[in-house]
Amino acid sequence: MVKEKLGFTDRMMAKIGKHWLWWRARKTNGLLLNLAIRETLRRLIIVDNTLPLALKDFYEMGVRAGKDLMFEWLDTVKMLVSKSLPDLTVVIEAAWYSFLGQYIEEITYHATPEPEHIIWTLDKCILCGGMKHDESLQMNDVTMGADYSYGDFASGVFQSAVQMLVDYLEIPRTVIVKETKCILRGEQYPEFTAWFHPRKTL
Repeated sequence: MVKEKLGFTDRMMAKIGKHWLWWRARKTNGLLLNLAIRETLRRLIIVDNTLPLALKDFYEMGVRAGKDLMFEWLDTVKMLVSKSLPDLTVVIEAAWYSFLGQYIEEITYHATPEPEHIIWTLDKCILCGGMKHDESLQMNDVTMGADYSYGDFASGVFQSAVQMLVDYLEIPRTVIVKETKCILRGEQYPEFTAWFHPRKTL
């Protein structure tokens, strides 16, 4: 039975458990991950002819990948979830660490302005390390535009993963996740936002 709200013990178990999940997971070297993502994006640019279209496809690839990741992860952690949207901060923080091995610097739930949303920030981006000096991709504010980000793949993964969790918890919300601050657009740190739009009932 799903809890209505997480207690102190549940939160402590999540903090400890994310290290256990990361320890037992199959690892990908950060440099190899960065290079693989970079090369995938280069190939998408060839297919799509423009960087914005390639980033859109990148996002959709992440959405498809997130379902598989959450399917495996959910069975392990379903004892530590609740029907409370603010409690999803615990789940997102644990998932980010167990998937990527990186701590979230700060994560907060916001009831207003609507829709409800969760914002998390990082001290550095493991996805775009070294990208500022890669002129072959010309990643900057002009080429990427306000609607696109190098973190779109991670955004897509977390969008579908959190949506799958929200559906499992029977919370009537549609989840949208985007990278709202990006180092490659000149901002000081990466920031992601998950919006929880009320789902329309027929």
